[in-house]
Parts: sequence; structure tokens; C-alpha cells
Amino acid sequence: KLTRQFSYETRIKDGRYGHLVAGDINSDSGYDLIAVDTAGDHFEILALGKDLSPVPAMRFKIMEQKSYGERTPRDVIEPRELTIADVTNDGKDDLVVVIHDRIIIYPQD
Repeated sequence: KLTRQFSYETRIKDGRYGHLVAGDINSDSGYDLIAVDTAGDHFEILALGKDLSPVPAMRFKIMEQKSYGERTPRDVIEPRELTIADVTNDGKDDLVVVIHDRIIIYPQD
């Protein structure tokens, strides 16, 4: 049986989530949610509170400028892949993203 734990609406004006991944990206032994706002090209990071309610933690722009031309509805949503894994081999999970023809790693400090 599935039970809804919470609901969250982005505070990004006209924001629209396209992808979501969960993992511990601040080493607090709890899960964080990383959502991609595909309308405004933002990552929005939500920490989960003790009652599993989402707490906005950070938001930043993915791409400052559109270097690949205008998007059409048939285009692939960018970034098209994201995952959380320890790719720097330091025991801390990192955010790994595929955008256009690039793999970008956001290592955890």
C-alpha cells in the first residue's frame, strides 16, 4: 500500500519539474531530493525534515545561457539524465548530470 507522505510546489515562478533524484548530498545521513525545473533550467534541492516534509535548501541555475538554440516540444528535456553516486571516491555522494553532450559532476564538499 502506498501512502502520500507530502506534497510540495516549487517556489520558482512558472517552474515545472521534469526529473527527480534522491540521495544524501549533504552527508547528514538523510535523503535529499534534487528536482530539475525544466522550464527555467534550475536545480532545486530539498532536504527532508524529521517528519519527511520537504525543506527548500538550495536552488541554482543549470545553464546561464542557451548555447544550443531554441527548444521545440519534440526536443529532449535537458538535463536528460541525473544520478547520485560517489564518483570522486571520497565517501560522499556527488550529483552527476548529462546535459547535451557533456557529463557534469557536482562533487560534494
